[in-house]
Amino acid sequence: MSDTAPTLADALSAERDRVIDALSDDAVSAFAATDPAFTSGGFRPGNTALIRTRLRVLAAATDGLSDALRRLLAHGSLNRTLIADLSESAIADLRHDLAALFGPARILLALQLDERETVREAAARWLRANPPFAPVDPAAATARLRDVFGRLLDACGVAGTAPPFTLTLTREAWQDEKAHLNDQLRDLRVQLRALKDSAARAVRLQKLADALTAERDDLAARLDAETAEKRQVIRQRSELEAELGRERTQREERLRAALDSRLASEFAGWIAHARTVEAAAATDVMRHRDALEQVEHALRRQAAADRHSGNRATLLARLDALDAARARARDALAHALVQTPELPAAVRALDDEIQRIRAILRIDEPVSPLEETLTARLHTADGNALYAIRSLTERLTPFAVLEPGAINRIDAAINRRQAALLSRGEMPEGKAPEPVLALRRALTGRGKAILLIDGHNLLFALQGRYMPPSGAAVPDREKRSRMIADLVRVVGPHPSCRVWIVFDGPVSSEETPAPNVRVSYSGGVGEHRADAVLLDDIRFLRGVDAEIPVILASNDNALCGQARRIGAVTIAATDIGALL
Repeated sequence: MSDTAPTLADALSAERDRVIDALSDDAVSAFAATDPAFTSGGFRPGNTALIRTRLRVLAAATDGLSDALRRLLAHGSLNRTLIADLSESAIADLRHDLAALFGPARILLALQLDERETVREAAARWLRANPPFAPVDPAAATARLRDVFGRLLDACGVAGTAPPFTLTLTREAWQDEKAHLNDQLRDLRVQLRALKDSAARAVRLQKLADALTAERDDLAARLDAETAEKRQVIRQRSELEAELGRERTQREERLRAALDSRLASEFAGWIAHARTVEAAAATDVMRHRDALEQVEHALRRQAAADRHSGNRATLLARLDALDAARARARDALAHALVQTPELPAAVRALDDEIQRIRAILRIDEPVSPLEETLTARLHTADGNALYAIRSLTERLTPFAVLEPGAINRIDAAINRRQAALLSRGEMPEGKAPEPVLALRRALTGRGKAILLIDGHNLLFALQGRYMPPSGAAVPDREKRSRMIADLVRVVGPHPSCRVWIVFDGPVSSEETPAPNVRVSYSGGVGEHRADAVLLDDIRFLRGVDAEIPVILASNDNALCGQARRIGAVTIAATDIGALL
């Protein structure tokens, strides 16, 4: 009965055992004294047999070798004498010849013990192949290795094609070989410089290609934008042509109606009255010519400076013309001896067009004298005046002085005025404390700022805004919601300003009502819980970016003093009230 032929795994295991047995007792004892695997288990430095047994178990483990154990085994294997001195490419090219001379197990073990991870990965990949090395005749392997390393052997003066080699080095042969190697080294350096120049040129060309690609993408985007703008212009032109056609048709109808009205007036004998009215109108024009010219000049300048004013002036002029035409048509209907069927239809068309333009301009709603006065004052109001007008309307609400619709219209006008003030761009900052100026710059897009708000302190300071005048109870949740809604309305459209509101709360939580507005609840028990959270936030924000100003809004003097000492600036709660 014959034994089974040993496999490559058995040969590898035997080679590992041979390497471990070949280690000196001093090396084994020194390794056991320093390696953590031998700190327990009763391994004594002098008992090398037990230590070698433990080394065999560790070397055969499937979870890999430690770096220290791999270096110990590599010192006694073929890795130290051969594999470690070869490059990765030389190992890949000559592995079959080396395996034919030294044996597959010795070569694979030397590769597995190499310090280079890429070599170990290649050994694992070759080990999984079947077979790992191609069969090569030892004589052919020796000849190929002789061809590869022959020049190096000649430079060293080694003679013979098979061991034992003899040294026949002479000075002339050494100098010739040195000159030959120097020539090869010089040629290789020239080739290396050429390759480096080619690599640098390739990098420059790649950068140029990237720049051209980016420019091409930019031009394509601009072309798309121009194409979209062209389509929009064509669409607007078509709309204007349609509007012009309608205007021409209506103008002809108005002209016919005016002619009919004039003929009817002449026929009825009202020439004297018409001439009296005409003379009075001419006198009135002469009397007020200067004032009218001044107003017309101011309106033209305003229409040129503000696109919205120009559009509104155009619509108002059209509305005046339509009102005048409707008045003439109604006068003709009232005094005509013979009515044509076209005149009532023209009056109805005028009524529909006038109602449409009034709806666009929002002038079809009745206004009271108080609403008219407040709206006129809004046209030239600044931030403080806007806050005063808003507060006035809120105080007048319980007395029903203004209708709900009028209050809504005034609030909308205040919001439009605020948007107009904030969209002016670079404005003179005026005289104000630096925290207020920093907040103003952030809200106008000229800088960045982070606004921290002591939530309940601000609610207490602005009781007139968040508590009804009658003193009726309002839940705390409702007051907080009102204040958060105000801040989102004012700060939400301006990403350069971030707001962080901190309230006292039994449970720590956060919410984000807007991308740049965050609401936090401190959690915990006791007093001044939000103060600690605010101070921690200031320290964190100053550490992240010391260039962005951190503004604390609170009337708590102690908290403001601590905030200023760690790098924040403070403003009073009334300044936030003016902003809202």
